[in-house]
Amino acid sequence: MKYGFTLIELLVVSGITLLLVAAAFPIYSNLQVSSQLNEGAAQLIQNLRLMRTMSAARLHNIPHGIYFDSNPTGPDRYVVFQGTSYAAREQGYDRVVQLDSAISLAPSLTQGSQEIVFSNTFALPSATGTVILTHSVSGARTLSINGAGKAEYE
Repeated sequence: MKYGFTLIELLVVSGITLLLVAAAFPIYSNLQVSSQLNEGAAQLIQNLRLMRTMSAARLHNIPHGIYFDSNPTGPDRYVVFQGTSYAAREQGYDRVVQLDSAISLAPSLTQGSQEIVFSNTFALPSATGTVILTHSVSGARTLSINGAGKAEYE
């Protein structure tokens, strides 16, 4: 009676394991890209909805908004602010959200605007349109903001 495994049996098992790992790697990569895009889009939608809610509630009796900063030399970001515009904001209330370096931001808003400010009480946006988040490897998510200030995936 013999105990243990032969060299051929070990090589066959190792070969099968390597094949399975090699087949799973592309699937894992696609899931990671998709996860990064979904997380970035969900966070942006959440911040748009939060600024709309804060404006509707008249928090600090001032409008709230988001400024989109597409940076050609570094990671893109957006700034959640309090004020009638990004230029006239109260900087002490700024919250900067820097996107993953693999994700780029492309706002396509009315009048070429780079910001959305929600009016007090009715929370109507100063600009409408879409914001596209694109991953450097593959994939994109399009978010839309309508005239009532509702933000959602397209």
